[in-house]
This record gives sequence, C-alpha cells and structure tokens, in this order.
Amino acid sequence: MNGWTGQVLNVDLTTGTIETQPLDMGQARLFLGGRGLGARLLWDLVGPDVEPLDPANVLIFAAGPLTATGYQTSNRFSVSTKSPLTGTVLDANSGGF
Repeated sequence: MNGWTGQVLNVDLTTGTIETQPLDMGQARLFLGGRGLGARLLWDLVGPDVEPLDPANVLIFAAGPLTATGYQTSNRFSVSTKSPLTGTVLDANSGGF
C-alpha cells in the first residue's frame, strides 16, 4: 500500500505554523480510504461540539492506500470537513491520471 506516507501534515492558517506527525497506521487501516480516514480524523480533531463555520473547524485532505499505484480509479483524494448544511461530515473527492 503506497498511498500513505506514514505522516500527517498539520497546517495552521491562523498562526502560520506547520507540523508533521506520524500517521497512526492501525487507525488508517481501520478507516480505510481517504473518506474513512478523513471522517475519523475529523471526529478526533473537532468532535461534535465545533460548528461548521467555527474557525476551529478543520479541512482534511486525505489519500487512500492505493493512491499513486497502477490500479484503475485509485488516483483520488478526499477532502473532509463539517458541512454547514447538515452539521455532519462533508466529503468531496477528486482525482485523475
């Protein structure tokens, strides 16, 4: 599985700080794919108490384990955050070859 680099990059746009942390590979395997991992990270980082338009909300770009491999339709990534419409997980994905 080559899509994961084993790291998470945190960029704080308010303070301008950038920090690298190790990716919890056990958690990455449990919540497989960019969408699943993004939803889990969203829960861990903001939980149910942060409002969608709150500055504390996060925007997560996540790749799945097959990203950058030769498998068809594997070159995709997900963007996850809290939806202003529903207050739950908002997920969008994009990719190409």
